[in-house]
Amino acid sequence: MSSLHIISDNHTHEALITAPDLFSGLLRLNIPEFHGTCDGMHFAIEQIFSWEHSDAHQKMHFELNTPPDEIGLEFKGDMEVVEDGVCEWTATVVNYHDNEIKAGHHTLSLNTSGAPGLDDETGERTYLYTDHGWQSISTLLNGDSSPTLRVGGAYNGHTVIWKVIALRGPEKTPTIAVALDKGYGFASRHSDWVDGLVVGLGWGLLRPKQKKTVRGRLYFLDGGLQELQEYYNKDFR
Repeated sequence: MSSLHIISDNHTHEALITAPDLFSGLLRLNIPEFHGTCDGMHFAIEQIFSWEHSDAHQKMHFELNTPPDEIGLEFKGDMEVVEDGVCEWTATVVNYHDNEIKAGHHTLSLNTSGAPGLDDETGERTYLYTDHGWQSISTLLNGDSSPTLRVGGAYNGHTVIWKVIALRGPEKTPTIAVALDKGYGFASRHSDWVDGLVVGLGWGLLRPKQKKTVRGRLYFLDGGLQELQEYYNKDFR
């Protein structure tokens, strides 16, 4: 099995990802907040997780450490290393409010600042897949300061069409990517949270007691963007 390991940080309540044969240091996975609108009022829930380990740091279960009837939301899921360089991430959300939640969404961040060499201040090595293939965020934004690019959005003559963001590491480091089947927006070096990869996860309308599920994968691939393209076609299309 891969050297890819997932553990938890009891102080920050984040998932830590290490892979000594792929990159040095560690990555931090976090889902900091839930946002939505209920009864015409926008609200946000800060999320702090409890983690339960199993299977020698290859699998973890997570859930909010506040009871759902206190905050109006249940959110829980699992992370598991499923093959070399691939970690599957699944989660479910349930609306515990008496009324529907509109425009419900989470933000998932993969902080790369703890892994030397896996930073990209200019966006030249961070990629989205468009109707013209892989394009860097620096190319898509073309000097625009907007931090978020959305699926279906047109940027500098290219339209984003896949729900995946990738960071191409320097020589002898892997390409790292996050793909979610409900991903709607992407950013790198998001000013509110982290340096790294940021994915907006959209739930849309959540009726009372309605349950929805998201499936995603984290990739750590030596074969670069071409190998990632093959994985995405197999896993999400």
